[in-house]
This record gives sequence, C-alpha cells and structure tokens, in this order.
Amino acid sequence: MSEPDTGSALTPPASLLAAAVSTAEWTAALAILRDYTTLQGTAELQTHTTWSGFDLGAWGRRVRGVHNKGLLSYAQIAELEALPGWTWKYNLKTLPWGTGIAALRDYAAHYGLAVVPRKTIWKGLELDEWVARVRKMYAQGELATDRADELGSLPGWLWFADDRNLLTTEAVAAYIRKSPVTVEQWRRDGTGPAHYTLGDTAYYDRTVVDRWRRAHPHLFTVTTPPQAISDTGTATPRRG
Repeated sequence: MSEPDTGSALTPPASLLAAAVSTAEWTAALAILRDYTTLQGTAELQTHTTWSGFDLGAWGRRVRGVHNKGLLSYAQIAELEALPGWTWKYNLKTLPWGTGIAALRDYAAHYGLAVVPRKTIWKGLELDEWVARVRKMYAQGELATDRADELGSLPGWLWFADDRNLLTTEAVAAYIRKSPVTVEQWRRDGTGPAHYTLGDTAYYDRTVVDRWRRAHPHLFTVTTPPQAISDTGTATPRRG
C-alpha cells in the first residue's frame, strides 16, 4: 500500500503512514464525498450511505477509526473538516440505530461479551456512550421492543450497569482472557462487567469477577493502566 497523499510537510511519522489510507483510495473517495456533499448540502453520512456505487458510510467509519489512531495527515484532516457537516465524532442523538447496534455486535463478537468498559472507542464510535444512552432510553420506556430484543440477544448484555447477577463465571472468564483490561483495573475504576466503583473490600466480597480472581489467582497480573479499548484489541487513551 502506498503512502497517503499528504500535501503538507506536517505528517505523522513515516512508520505510521503505511497503515493509513492509500493515495488512490483517498483521492477517489474524497471526490465522491465532495460530490455527495455538494448535492446533499452536508457531509454527514448515515450507516448505509452509498453514492456513485461507493459505500461512503463504511468509508467514513474507517476514516474516523484511522483518525482516532493518529494516522491521518494534517492535510487529510483539513480536507475533511472543510466539508460542511463533517464531524469526527458521531452525534449520538441522531446516530442511526443500525450503526450503533452493528458496532456493539462486532465488539461482542470480538470479545465474547457485550460488556463495554468506559472510554471505549470501537470502529470510530464512542461505544460506551452509545450503550449508556440506550440503557437510559430503556429505563425511561423509550426503547422500541424490537430494539430491546436485539440488545437482549447479545451475550452478556446488561440492562443496568450495576446488575450483579446476569453474568456467569464462565462468561466473565472468557471475557477476561480476551480483553486487555485487567481485574485490578476493574476494581479501581469500575469498568468491569458490572461497572462497579466500590471500595476494595466491598468489591472483593460482592462481585463475580473477584470471586473468579480468588479462585484463579495465577491467571491475573496487574500490567494495564486504566485506558480505553480500541478496535485493534490494544489499550489506547481516548483522544480529546
């Protein structure tokens, strides 16, 4: 894959550019996005926005993900920000349901549970905030039944962040093995399956996670500071 067309001397380190968007892809996709923006009046994209036979919605999600990793050049960022309606973060109030549930399904397939720690960005979406929003809608009776059924079908889904009885020890163990977030971090900042923020003694006595830790102390080490989970499976801080 060739290096991105930067158009500027201010670019990310050369070692990172190979992982970004190729010159040919960028030029072609940006031309389509500009055409779409001219005719629609905005660069805001929906989940399945297709234009001139090109999946702009998917491309937009990918570009946001690349941007979150710091792999777009300053020139590329400026080109997108010059378009009316373009944003780096999804507007959760207007985000199509399909975008959010698709991201959560993908996350659950990757980690084995629909358990989303705080500050988790997945496929360019602040997934933890989306989850918090739909939980609030459910609690207020504003979530449609079919959408509630979709969420309820996901492994490990919790309707309330402090629900302590939904997850089995087997499910928690499987999640721990795949997630870079350690049990010790869960105790400190409440980003575990039950999203607790309790004192050490109460947390130790009351949670499924710590019962597992006590039974299997050899499985856990304290190596990961409180950070967000990225869509690469590595812990990365959320960008401002």
